[in-house]
Amino acid sequence: MLQKLTRGILFFGVLLLLLIPVNMVLEPKNNTEEAGMYKASANAIQSQKADSIQVLFLGDSEAYSGFVPLELWNSTGIPSFVCSSLDQKMYETWELLQMAFECQSPKVVVLETNVLYRVYPSTDTIVPTLERYLPAVRYHNRWKSLTLSDFTRRPSYTAEAPDRGYHLLTAAESADVEGYMRPMEEWEPLSRQNRKYLQKIAELCREQNAQLILFSVPSPVNWTVRRHNTVGDTAQELGVPYLDGNMLELGIDWDRDSYDGGDHLNYYGAAKVTGWLGTYLQENASLTDCREDPDYTQWNRDFTAFRQRLAQAE
Repeated sequence: MLQKLTRGILFFGVLLLLLIPVNMVLEPKNNTEEAGMYKASANAIQSQKADSIQVLFLGDSEAYSGFVPLELWNSTGIPSFVCSSLDQKMYETWELLQMAFECQSPKVVVLETNVLYRVYPSTDTIVPTLERYLPAVRYHNRWKSLTLSDFTRRPSYTAEAPDRGYHLLTAAESADVEGYMRPMEEWEPLSRQNRKYLQKIAELCREQNAQLILFSVPSPVNWTVRRHNTVGDTAQELGVPYLDGNMLELGIDWDRDSYDGGDHLNYYGAAKVTGWLGTYLQENASLTDCREDPDYTQWNRDFTAFRQRLAQAE
Protein backbone atom coordinates (compact mmCIF):
# COMPACT_ATOMS: atom_id res chain seq x y z
CA MET A 1 0.00 0.00 0.00
CA LEU A 2 2.78 2.42 0.97
CA GLN A 3 4.69 1.51 -2.18
CA LYS A 4 1.67 2.29 -4.39
CA LEU A 5 1.12 5.60 -2.60
CA THR A 6 4.77 6.53 -3.10
CA ARG A 7 4.59 5.68 -6.79
CA GLY A 8 1.45 7.77 -7.15
CA ILE A 9 3.06 10.77 -5.49
CA LEU A 10 6.15 10.43 -7.68
CA PHE A 11 4.01 10.15 -10.82
CA PHE A 12 2.08 13.31 -10.10
CA GLY A 13 5.25 15.10 -9.02
CA VAL A 14 6.93 14.32 -12.35
CA LEU A 15 3.74 15.28 -14.21
CA LEU A 16 3.65 18.69 -12.49
CA LEU A 17 7.32 19.28 -13.32
CA LEU A 18 6.64 18.48 -16.97
CA LEU A 19 3.67 20.87 -16.99
CA ILE A 20 5.70 23.85 -15.78
CA PRO A 21 7.24 24.66 -19.19
CA VAL A 22 3.91 23.86 -20.89
CA ASN A 23 2.16 26.35 -18.59
CA MET A 24 4.72 29.03 -19.45
CA VAL A 25 4.22 28.53 -23.18
CA LEU A 26 0.41 28.35 -23.19
CA GLU A 27 -0.18 31.22 -20.76
CA PRO A 28 -1.29 34.35 -22.71
CA LYS A 29 1.51 36.88 -22.98
CA ASN A 30 -0.88 39.80 -22.69
CA ASN A 31 -4.17 40.37 -20.89
CA THR A 32 -6.15 41.22 -24.01
CA GLU A 33 -8.94 39.21 -25.60
CA GLU A 34 -6.87 39.02 -28.80
CA ALA A 35 -4.04 37.39 -26.83
CA GLY A 36 -6.46 34.77 -25.52
CA MET A 37 -6.81 36.09 -21.96
CA TYR A 38 -9.67 34.54 -19.97
CA LYS A 39 -12.25 37.17 -18.90
CA ALA A 40 -10.12 39.88 -20.46
CA SER A 41 -12.26 42.80 -19.28
CA ALA A 42 -11.94 41.84 -15.60
CA ASN A 43 -8.29 40.89 -15.96
CA ALA A 44 -7.54 44.30 -17.48
CA ILE A 45 -6.98 45.53 -13.93
CA GLN A 46 -3.53 43.98 -14.24
CA SER A 47 -2.65 46.78 -16.68
CA GLN A 48 -3.39 49.52 -14.17
CA LYS A 49 -0.43 51.09 -12.41
CA ALA A 50 0.39 49.04 -9.30
CA ASP A 51 -1.46 50.14 -6.16
CA SER A 52 -3.29 52.91 -8.03
CA ILE A 53 -6.86 51.65 -7.42
CA GLN A 54 -8.54 52.67 -4.16
CA VAL A 55 -11.98 51.06 -4.73
CA LEU A 56 -12.53 47.68 -6.36
CA PHE A 57 -15.97 46.62 -7.59
CA LEU A 58 -16.75 42.90 -7.90
CA GLY A 59 -19.71 40.97 -9.24
CA ASP A 60 -21.50 39.88 -12.39
CA SER A 61 -23.07 42.03 -15.10
CA GLU A 62 -25.06 43.95 -12.48
CA ALA A 63 -21.68 45.36 -11.37
CA TYR A 64 -20.21 46.28 -14.74
CA SER A 65 -23.46 47.98 -15.77
CA GLY A 66 -24.19 49.54 -12.37
CA PHE A 67 -20.96 51.29 -11.31
CA VAL A 68 -19.25 53.98 -13.43
CA PRO A 69 -15.64 54.48 -12.26
CA LEU A 70 -15.05 57.55 -14.43
CA GLU A 71 -18.11 59.29 -12.97
CA LEU A 72 -16.86 58.41 -9.49
CA TRP A 73 -13.51 59.85 -10.52
CA ASN A 74 -15.00 63.08 -11.85
CA SER A 75 -17.10 63.76 -8.76
CA THR A 76 -14.71 62.60 -6.02
CA GLY A 77 -11.28 61.93 -7.50
CA ILE A 78 -11.43 58.34 -6.19
CA PRO A 79 -9.79 55.88 -8.64
CA SER A 80 -11.78 52.65 -8.95
CA PHE A 81 -12.11 49.62 -11.20
CA VAL A 82 -14.97 47.20 -11.97
CA CYS A 83 -13.48 43.70 -11.89
CA SER A 84 -16.56 41.77 -13.02
CA SER A 85 -17.74 39.42 -15.74
CA LEU A 86 -20.91 38.05 -17.32
CA ASP A 87 -22.72 35.42 -15.20
CA GLN A 88 -19.89 35.47 -12.68
CA LYS A 89 -20.02 32.79 -9.98
CA MET A 90 -18.78 33.26 -6.44
CA TYR A 91 -15.73 31.06 -6.92
CA GLU A 92 -14.79 33.29 -9.88
CA THR A 93 -15.31 36.39 -7.74
CA TRP A 94 -12.96 34.90 -5.15
CA GLU A 95 -10.36 34.14 -7.83
CA LEU A 96 -10.56 37.64 -9.32
CA LEU A 97 -10.19 39.23 -5.89
CA GLN A 98 -7.04 37.21 -5.22
CA MET A 99 -5.67 38.26 -8.60
CA ALA A 100 -6.53 41.92 -7.97
CA PHE A 101 -4.74 41.94 -4.62
CA GLU A 102 -1.60 40.71 -6.38
CA CYS A 103 -1.30 44.02 -8.25
CA GLN A 104 -3.47 46.46 -6.27
CA SER A 105 -4.10 47.48 -2.66
CA PRO A 106 -7.68 48.79 -2.67
CA LYS A 107 -8.90 50.34 0.55
CA VAL A 108 -12.53 49.43 -0.24
CA VAL A 109 -13.94 46.34 -1.98
CA VAL A 110 -17.58 46.63 -3.09
CA LEU A 111 -19.26 43.29 -3.78
CA GLU A 112 -22.46 43.56 -5.85
CA THR A 113 -24.77 41.02 -4.26
CA ASN A 114 -26.53 39.43 -7.25
CA VAL A 115 -23.56 37.10 -7.54
CA LEU A 116 -24.47 35.66 -4.13
CA TYR A 117 -27.52 34.03 -5.68
CA ARG A 118 -25.92 32.47 -8.73
CA VAL A 119 -26.58 28.70 -8.62
CA TYR A 120 -24.01 26.15 -9.76
CA PRO A 121 -23.00 22.58 -8.84
CA SER A 122 -20.17 22.29 -6.32
CA THR A 123 -18.27 20.20 -8.88
CA ASP A 124 -18.02 23.31 -11.08
CA THR A 125 -15.26 24.59 -8.80
CA ILE A 126 -12.88 21.70 -9.48
CA VAL A 127 -11.73 22.72 -12.96
CA PRO A 128 -11.36 26.46 -12.13
CA THR A 129 -9.16 25.52 -9.17
CA LEU A 130 -6.93 23.46 -11.45
CA GLU A 131 -6.92 26.28 -14.01
CA ARG A 132 -5.68 28.80 -11.48
CA TYR A 133 -2.61 26.75 -10.62
CA LEU A 134 -2.18 25.07 -13.99
CA PRO A 135 -2.75 27.60 -16.80
CA ALA A 136 -2.27 24.79 -19.33
CA VAL A 137 -5.71 23.47 -18.32
CA ARG A 138 -7.45 26.79 -19.00
CA TYR A 139 -5.49 27.71 -22.10
CA HIS A 140 -4.95 24.30 -23.70
CA ASN A 141 -6.63 25.47 -26.93
CA ARG A 142 -3.99 28.14 -27.43
CA TRP A 143 -1.65 25.60 -29.00
CA LYS A 144 -3.44 26.27 -32.28
CA SER A 145 -2.28 29.89 -32.35
CA LEU A 146 1.15 29.66 -30.73
CA THR A 147 3.96 31.72 -32.22
CA LEU A 148 7.69 31.67 -31.61
CA SER A 149 7.36 34.52 -29.12
CA ASP A 150 5.16 32.34 -26.90
CA PHE A 151 8.22 30.20 -26.21
CA THR A 152 10.50 33.13 -25.36
CA ARG A 153 8.41 36.02 -23.98
CA ARG A 154 7.29 36.58 -20.44
CA PRO A 155 3.76 37.95 -19.88
CA SER A 156 3.47 41.73 -20.20
CA TYR A 157 0.04 43.20 -19.52
CA THR A 158 -0.83 46.25 -21.59
CA ALA A 159 -4.59 45.92 -22.20
CA GLU A 160 -6.28 49.30 -22.29
CA ALA A 161 -9.31 49.77 -20.05
CA PRO A 162 -10.30 53.42 -20.48
CA ASP A 163 -13.69 52.89 -18.82
CA ARG A 164 -12.08 50.93 -15.94
CA GLY A 165 -14.30 47.88 -16.42
CA TYR A 166 -17.63 49.69 -16.91
CA HIS A 167 -19.82 48.67 -19.89
CA LEU A 168 -21.59 51.68 -21.37
CA LEU A 169 -25.32 51.11 -22.01
CA THR A 170 -27.59 53.98 -23.08
CA ALA A 171 -30.75 52.31 -24.43
CA ALA A 172 -33.81 52.32 -22.18
CA GLU A 173 -36.67 49.87 -21.63
CA SER A 174 -39.20 50.54 -18.89
CA ALA A 175 -39.51 48.08 -16.02
CA ASP A 176 -42.55 46.56 -14.36
CA VAL A 177 -42.21 47.44 -10.67
CA GLU A 178 -45.55 46.20 -9.38
CA GLY A 179 -44.91 44.61 -5.98
CA TYR A 180 -41.22 45.52 -6.17
CA MET A 181 -39.58 45.42 -2.72
CA ARG A 182 -42.90 45.05 -0.90
CA PRO A 183 -42.08 44.56 2.83
CA MET A 184 -42.27 40.99 4.12
CA GLU A 185 -40.80 38.87 6.89
CA GLU A 186 -39.31 36.17 4.68
CA TRP A 187 -35.78 35.14 3.72
CA GLU A 188 -34.12 33.49 0.71
CA PRO A 189 -31.11 31.58 2.06
CA LEU A 190 -27.70 31.64 0.46
CA SER A 191 -26.29 28.36 -0.74
CA ARG A 192 -23.67 26.84 1.54
CA GLN A 193 -20.93 27.22 -1.07
CA ASN A 194 -21.76 30.86 -1.83
CA ARG A 195 -21.74 31.64 1.89
CA LYS A 196 -18.35 29.89 2.15
CA TYR A 197 -16.85 32.02 -0.61
CA LEU A 198 -18.33 35.18 0.87
CA GLN A 199 -16.65 34.37 4.17
CA LYS A 200 -13.35 33.76 2.34
CA ILE A 201 -13.71 37.13 0.59
CA ALA A 202 -14.44 38.87 3.91
CA GLU A 203 -11.41 37.21 5.54
CA LEU A 204 -9.10 38.16 2.66
CA CYS A 205 -10.29 41.76 2.78
CA ARG A 206 -9.53 41.89 6.51
CA GLU A 207 -6.08 40.43 5.90
CA GLN A 208 -5.43 43.08 3.26
CA ASN A 209 -6.84 45.92 5.40
CA ALA A 210 -9.61 46.57 2.87
CA GLN A 211 -13.15 47.49 3.89
CA LEU A 212 -15.67 45.08 2.35
CA ILE A 213 -19.06 46.60 1.45
CA LEU A 214 -22.02 44.58 0.16
CA PHE A 215 -24.07 46.59 -2.33
CA SER A 216 -27.24 45.66 -4.23
CA VAL A 217 -27.63 47.56 -7.50
CA PRO A 218 -31.32 48.37 -8.08
CA SER A 219 -32.98 45.65 -10.14
CA PRO A 220 -36.68 44.70 -10.02
CA VAL A 221 -35.90 41.56 -12.05
CA ASN A 222 -33.22 40.24 -9.70
CA TRP A 223 -33.80 41.62 -6.22
CA THR A 224 -36.46 40.99 -3.59
CA VAL A 225 -37.08 41.79 0.05
CA ARG A 226 -36.39 38.13 0.83
CA ARG A 227 -32.89 38.53 -0.57
CA HIS A 228 -32.51 41.90 1.14
CA ASN A 229 -33.35 40.34 4.50
CA THR A 230 -30.87 37.48 4.06
CA VAL A 231 -27.99 39.65 2.87
CA GLY A 232 -28.66 42.17 5.63
CA ASP A 233 -28.47 39.45 8.29
CA THR A 234 -25.35 37.97 6.67
CA ALA A 235 -23.63 41.37 6.57
CA GLN A 236 -24.31 41.77 10.29
CA GLU A 237 -22.76 38.37 10.97
CA LEU A 238 -19.67 39.33 8.96
CA GLY A 239 -19.47 42.79 10.52
CA VAL A 240 -19.56 44.61 7.16
CA PRO A 241 -21.87 47.33 5.79
CA TYR A 242 -24.77 46.39 3.54
CA LEU A 243 -26.17 49.05 1.21
CA ASP A 244 -29.28 48.09 -0.74
CA GLY A 245 -29.83 50.39 -3.71
CA ASN A 246 -33.31 48.91 -4.07
CA MET A 247 -34.21 50.52 -0.74
CA LEU A 248 -32.27 53.79 -1.07
CA GLU A 249 -33.61 57.09 -2.37
CA LEU A 250 -31.54 57.19 -5.55
CA GLY A 251 -34.08 58.83 -7.83
CA ILE A 252 -34.22 55.87 -10.21
CA ASP A 253 -36.81 56.38 -12.96
CA TRP A 254 -37.85 52.88 -14.03
CA ASP A 255 -39.17 54.23 -17.34
CA ARG A 256 -35.81 55.70 -18.32
CA ASP A 257 -32.98 54.31 -16.17
CA SER A 258 -33.09 50.58 -17.01
CA TYR A 259 -31.42 49.13 -20.07
CA ASP A 260 -33.57 45.99 -20.35
CA GLY A 261 -36.79 46.19 -18.39
CA GLY A 262 -35.44 46.15 -14.85
CA ASP A 263 -32.59 43.64 -15.15
CA HIS A 264 -29.64 46.01 -15.66
CA LEU A 265 -29.29 49.75 -15.26
CA ASN A 266 -28.30 51.88 -18.22
CA TYR A 267 -25.78 54.70 -17.86
CA TYR A 268 -28.35 57.13 -16.47
CA GLY A 269 -29.36 54.80 -13.66
CA ALA A 270 -25.77 53.76 -13.01
CA ALA A 271 -24.70 57.40 -12.76
CA LYS A 272 -27.26 57.90 -9.98
CA VAL A 273 -26.00 54.84 -8.11
CA THR A 274 -22.40 55.97 -8.53
CA GLY A 275 -23.18 59.52 -7.40
CA TRP A 276 -24.83 58.29 -4.21
CA LEU A 277 -22.06 55.82 -3.51
CA GLY A 278 -19.41 58.47 -4.10
CA THR A 279 -20.91 60.63 -1.36
CA TYR A 280 -21.10 57.63 0.96
CA LEU A 281 -17.44 56.77 0.37
CA GLN A 282 -16.32 60.34 0.97
CA GLU A 283 -18.15 60.34 4.30
CA ASN A 284 -17.31 56.83 5.47
CA ALA A 285 -13.94 55.79 4.01
CA SER A 286 -10.47 57.30 4.20
CA LEU A 287 -9.89 57.74 0.48
CA THR A 288 -7.75 60.25 -1.39
CA ASP A 289 -8.88 62.72 -4.06
CA CYS A 290 -6.33 62.13 -6.82
CA ARG A 291 -7.64 64.55 -9.46
CA GLU A 292 -4.64 66.87 -9.06
CA ASP A 293 -2.11 64.04 -8.85
CA PRO A 294 0.07 64.05 -12.01
CA ASP A 295 0.19 60.25 -11.90
CA TYR A 296 -3.53 60.22 -12.71
CA THR A 297 -3.52 62.63 -15.67
CA GLN A 298 -4.76 59.86 -17.97
CA TRP A 299 -7.89 59.49 -15.85
CA ASN A 300 -8.92 63.07 -16.69
CA ARG A 301 -8.32 62.45 -20.40
CA ASP A 302 -10.29 59.20 -20.27
CA PHE A 303 -13.21 60.94 -18.56
CA THR A 304 -13.32 63.58 -21.32
CA ALA A 305 -13.25 60.85 -23.99
CA PHE A 306 -15.95 58.90 -22.11
CA ARG A 307 -18.28 61.88 -22.05
CA GLN A 308 -17.71 62.43 -25.77
CA ARG A 309 -18.65 58.82 -26.52
CA LEU A 310 -21.69 59.18 -24.27
CA ALA A 311 -22.83 62.26 -26.19
CA GLN A 312 -22.44 60.41 -29.48
CA ALA A 313 -24.47 57.45 -28.16
CA GLU A 314 -27.36 59.63 -26.99
